[in-house]
Amino acid sequence: MIRQQKSTTAAFITLLTVLILLGIQVPAQPGEPVLSPSSSQSSPAVSPTPKPLRQISYLKDGGLWLVREDGSDNHQIVPAPEEASIANQLWAWDGSRIYFNIGLNLHAYIPLEQKVENLGALELPEGIALDRIELGSDDKTLLAHTIDTNDVLNSVPKIYAVTFYPLTSRELSIDEYHSLAPTQSSIIAKVGDLSVSPDGRFILFAEAIDSNIQLFVSDIETGNRHQITDLSLLEGFEPNAMPDGGRRLIEATWAPDGHHVVFVPAQSCSEFGLCSGRMYLVDAWGGAQLQLAAAPTASLSQEWNAEKSLMIYDDNGQIVISDTKGQLKSIGEGIQPKWQPRG
Repeated sequence: MIRQQKSTTAAFITLLTVLILLGIQVPAQPGEPVLSPSSSQSSPAVSPTPKPLRQISYLKDGGLWLVREDGSDNHQIVPAPEEASIANQLWAWDGSRIYFNIGLNLHAYIPLEQKVENLGALELPEGIALDRIELGSDDKTLLAHTIDTNDVLNSVPKIYAVTFYPLTSRELSIDEYHSLAPTQSSIIAKVGDLSVSPDGRFILFAEAIDSNIQLFVSDIETGNRHQITDLSLLEGFEPNAMPDGGRRLIEATWAPDGHHVVFVPAQSCSEFGLCSGRMYLVDAWGGAQLQLAAAPTASLSQEWNAEKSLMIYDDNGQIVISDTKGQLKSIGEGIQPKWQPRG
């Protein structure tokens, strides 16, 4: 009798195994859970990890702030100092800190530790003021651009190389500065200027056509050239910007993707000859001239993200993000926005 029960049980188990392998639902026995192939062989689908939103640092109300690229998590990280303000700020290449200055005093905010490090004060000759800072290509040297407060025209700008631990500075020659400055495309400011594309295949240049200055792109290998701007199609030019009836450019340069050009035409000029205009974007093969900013500017001030797909700039105190199709998104008030580096 016992042998017969064992034989029946073995047969049942064999039949159950075959049915499960064939994917046939097996009726549950009283007090037993329902078995199915999916319950033993499949696992929940793993959702892809969402890409973290890049942070953007900027200045507002004299202090240093951070915000995500979608406008979320907007908060102040360094308050404005008493009776002073933060003048400049920029990220280290590895994103480990944000350098900033209050007058001649240099500091670094460390995001991971949420603390401020005092780096020391620059010792500059009397009458020399710190205008702006940039990071050297070696990621160790801070390049301090200064102005002589006694030189109205700032005809002899001075640039200092600043290193830390301890803080030291020395004035740079033009050649020394260019050896340390980060690589970027040249600025086109007048007829005769040339700017090579980031991939080294094309040259951007300006040329007079009739009474207007226009931008052209030339293929270095073939010599073929084509016009990419038509300033006569743009609006907003005041008579003081066209003394001879023609339209001119203030600045133009390549976008880092090598497929677009950013430019500022001279749309308004003062009696002293200082001109400003709105910022535009155009494809390197020509096409629509996309207006990026509502407020006039005297120079190009955009900064691109690491993927070279989005630029950020301040438009009359509004932080704006634009893609290469001219799709604009304002994420709040502030100036000097800077992308968090990738990494």
